[in-house]
Amino acid sequence: MERRGWVILLSLVLSYLAAPAGRVWAADQPIDARDLRIIRSASGREKMVFVSRDPGFLFPAIGGVDDPASGTPGGVLIELFSANDPVLGLFTAPPGIGKPGWKVKNGTVGRYKFHNKDAPSGVSSVRTLVVAEGKVLKVVAQSAGLALTGPQASIGVRITMGSQRSCALFAGATVTRDQAGSFRARRALASTLADCSDDSLRERTLPVAAEMFGIDFWSADPDLWQAFLDLLDEDGVPFGLVGFDVGWERVEPAPPAGGAHSYDWSSTDELLGIVAASGRVMDLEVLSRNDWGTVVPFSALDEACCDMSPPKEDPDCDTAAYGMTCWQAWSDFVFNLVERYDGDGIDDAPGITKRVIKYLQLGNEPDAVGHFVDNGGSPELLERMLEAMNQAAKAADPEILVVRGKSNPAHVFDDDPDASVAAARRPAYLDFISTNLSTGEGDFDLFAINFNDHYTGLPAFSAWLQAEMAAAGYTRPLMVGDARMTLYPRDNDDTTHILPPRYPGGFIDTLRTPSAPDYAANKSLYQADEVRQSLRKIIVAVGSGQQAVSLQPAFQGPIHNRNLWQDAGFVDPRVWLAAGDLRTSREPVYFAVWQLLDLLVPAQSELQSLDLGPNVFTFRVGAPGSTSFLLWHEDPFDVDAQGLVRRDQARTVDLSPFVATAQVRLVHFVTELAPDGSALYPADVLVPTATVAIDETPVLAIAE
Repeated sequence: MERRGWVILLSLVLSYLAAPAGRVWAADQPIDARDLRIIRSASGREKMVFVSRDPGFLFPAIGGVDDPASGTPGGVLIELFSANDPVLGLFTAPPGIGKPGWKVKNGTVGRYKFHNKDAPSGVSSVRTLVVAEGKVLKVVAQSAGLALTGPQASIGVRITMGSQRSCALFAGATVTRDQAGSFRARRALASTLADCSDDSLRERTLPVAAEMFGIDFWSADPDLWQAFLDLLDEDGVPFGLVGFDVGWERVEPAPPAGGAHSYDWSSTDELLGIVAASGRVMDLEVLSRNDWGTVVPFSALDEACCDMSPPKEDPDCDTAAYGMTCWQAWSDFVFNLVERYDGDGIDDAPGITKRVIKYLQLGNEPDAVGHFVDNGGSPELLERMLEAMNQAAKAADPEILVVRGKSNPAHVFDDDPDASVAAARRPAYLDFISTNLSTGEGDFDLFAINFNDHYTGLPAFSAWLQAEMAAAGYTRPLMVGDARMTLYPRDNDDTTHILPPRYPGGFIDTLRTPSAPDYAANKSLYQADEVRQSLRKIIVAVGSGQQAVSLQPAFQGPIHNRNLWQDAGFVDPRVWLAAGDLRTSREPVYFAVWQLLDLLVPAQSELQSLDLGPNVFTFRVGAPGSTSFLLWHEDPFDVDAQGLVRRDQARTVDLSPFVATAQVRLVHFVTELAPDGSALYPADVLVPTATVAIDETPVLAIAE
């Protein structure tokens, strides 16, 4: 573009952008759009084409203030919003009748046409812009507008004429080509946009590796979800996965009638819409239960968090009144759930433009007697439900990942036992899993684990699961669906666990009682242990090849129970509600996990386990040859005089076989907060490579 063209572009853009930040546009109109093509070739050829034939696009009155040929300020501003490029693509067609310039026709169908045969030189990089009232809105430019150095994920288009803005968003299934130098998308739907604001048009995205790391939300409070995800975005914490559950009863409380379903999507629309708007994806657990279609009705189940029951069989199912079997109703529910949130432009929830549900899990600990077996379940029925879910979900979205949800082996594998010892510890539970895995043909994409006891149990349980699947003639990858963030603060008389206890008797009571003399010290110790446990679980999960790992829960709750589940969490909403600022409620584990993810996500989460001796856990970060390491030392059977796991288990290790430098820098993780609630980041320390002192708290060693 010639210098004169840049001057016109700048003046027109400034006339629009210099408006006050709170400016309310007279009209925003999301529109359907037929086509968006953007090319930037290696030879230097550039082109952008946008076409909409939505009759609802905004047409400025000829001769009026918004008239692009002669209005005030006049002209047209076209903006491109890429999810992966913070720089706007800008085009203008400046005001003025003539050649180059505008031609206006006032008739039954009003028409504006801008033409610049010298594009991308001359007054504009736009070659042709046609605005035909109720017929077509078309832009052809001889410039790409965007760098197109890689995939864009989504592109929003906004066309401003005076106070009127029409816009479209090409995202999700509308995108047919997305690579360096080329973007092509078709059939954008107006229904995916609430307005033409910047936030609506630029979809938030996170690095792909961020989707490996998740947080389980127990609360169904949309305000808390929004506030917490906003906090993660403000801080830049790269969690990309949100875990939650939806029971069949929540969406379909009443049975179908004559073959017609009556679904209530209001709650799931709101919650999944918040996740979608944040650029994250869901690990959604589905529970089969309601008061009309399952063997045990929802109202008779004990635990809303986990219990489910298989669909009824005829004649117990009122098939004649429903117009279908209860099994068919279950399949329909799964199909419609996936279809509503797959972003393919067909029957999608409002605002959903791309797939929200990455993992669709069946059940929470279905192997546990109280969660499924006591409610009419069996290994064979679980397989039948998995098969039905897999078929229904893949019919709606072939790319969705169906997960056999989540087995919790408890303490069984914490000391890496052989198979016979493990089987003797919890025979019914492991037999259920074994029978279930051998019954079908692997009607799922991943197997999920509830990783709630000690971190040492995960590799052994993973190996056992893979052996069971191999014996059944198939293999599937694994993921950690839940990883409890805290250690069990159990008393010494609790003999059901394999590992020795970590806390003395009465410890639980002090955590419940802020007036107790030991409250502050014990809370500080417990929060530091939460950091250690969370970091070690994430590292071991990634290092053992898990496809994803989610910590639980995101929020501390107001009620404490015996195991103090509710004393775990990244933030304490009680503090938030009292102070009115969620930032003041961040716990030490929030900052420590943030440190870890900032390390793992850019490294594409690659960890390689190294052998530096017994009870030394060492993982190389990144590709082979990298000189960054995560490591710690802990013998969970080393106890003190009270019979508690010994603390400060110091050990010196030699990293010189892996590092050529004489020194390494030790980066420590946050384990405590300052009185004002800010994180206390320990100072880095330079130490000799051959004598690196470690203990049970993970540390990052970097060659200097």
